[in-house]
Amino acid sequence: MSDALGVHISEESRSDYSTSALWVATLATFFSKAVVSLTFLVPILMLSLDRTVIASIIWACHWSAC
Repeated sequence: MSDALGVHISEESRSDYSTSALWVATLATFFSKAVVSLTFLVPILMLSLDRTVIASIIWACHWSAC
């Protein structure tokens, strides 16, 4: 949620965009971060704890530059 708020404030300060475009950017950021975060529930619900940790590290490296 803080990322979405940061995007909103950053874009609002530029004043190049309409109000609706600002909210689209804010909501898109919020929902995309939420969806990616929720994908980490899959290994938690399906694997044992030790395998969940390994799977989560691999999945996190997939989404970032590890």
